[in-house]
Amino acid sequence: MLALLSTRKLLALSTLAAAPMVASAALADPESWEVMCAFSNAGPGDTTICNEGKVLPVSAPNLGQKMLLRIGAPTSHCSDITYEITRFPDFAPLAVTRRLAPGEDQIIELAEGWAEEGDYISITGIGHIGGCNVGQMHSWGALTEVFPLDAAPVASSSPTLLVSTSLSVECGASLPFEVTPGVASMACDRLIPIDFVSPGRGHELDLTLTAPATHCSTVTYMINDPATGSTLAMSPRLSAGESFRLSLGANWDAGPQVIDIGAVGYVDGCNVGEIQSWGVDAQLLQLN
Repeated sequence: MLALLSTRKLLALSTLAAAPMVASAALADPESWEVMCAFSNAGPGDTTICNEGKVLPVSAPNLGQKMLLRIGAPTSHCSDITYEITRFPDFAPLAVTRRLAPGEDQIIELAEGWAEEGDYISITGIGHIGGCNVGQMHSWGALTEVFPLDAAPVASSSPTLLVSTSLSVECGASLPFEVTPGVASMACDRLIPIDFVSPGRGHELDLTLTAPATHCSTVTYMINDPATGSTLAMSPRLSAGESFRLSLGANWDAGPQVIDIGAVGYVDGCNVGEIQSWGVDAQLLQLN
């Protein structure tokens, strides 16, 4: 996987496409940007922190409106990154994203108390050593979108597309995992998180998973709840191009949520006993 730039300028930030949001309109189009680091400092663990950050305005449609931020790591990054978000100028902490690989994004709450104008957030880039990051950050970037969380989403008589995305991941290791007794299969040690904004309890959500046409062996997808560690659902064995639609239920609290998708590979096609990488095309629908 590629991630944080270490020796070259950040390129093609606009290639990261933000997935569609819930019905509430964004306050501005998604913005891609980059930050150049004059120097970087060693952070906790194997991390580096750029000396330069990014300040973005937060304009709430109503005084006190709760706001959300979608932030994504550009596909041109060549090592992983974590984003730290604070209020500006007092730098009161708001949130820290999980570790994001290139092309991954996350939706986070920015709490309440935002005015129509004059409020800002500051974003700090924390690079993880690996890939092209050998201990110094030269640049980093993000794609961001700030939008309001509606307190009472309007029910729709037709399905509403919440997320549409295509993601892939490289595995660090294959772990023995039996789906069907007597059939050789193994699980990738890395999951793919998918962030979405839930419209609230009582709204039925459906997820369609498609095995990319580039797959050269069959795969089973598992959907996990990272908050509880439980498995929510599992697809059947899918060949390249095949899809499966499953229900995520209607018990999700309103606001930012995340599910993890895992993959189990089978010994067939190009898989001779190890799953090295996998991908998925995912569409999340609100049915009512």
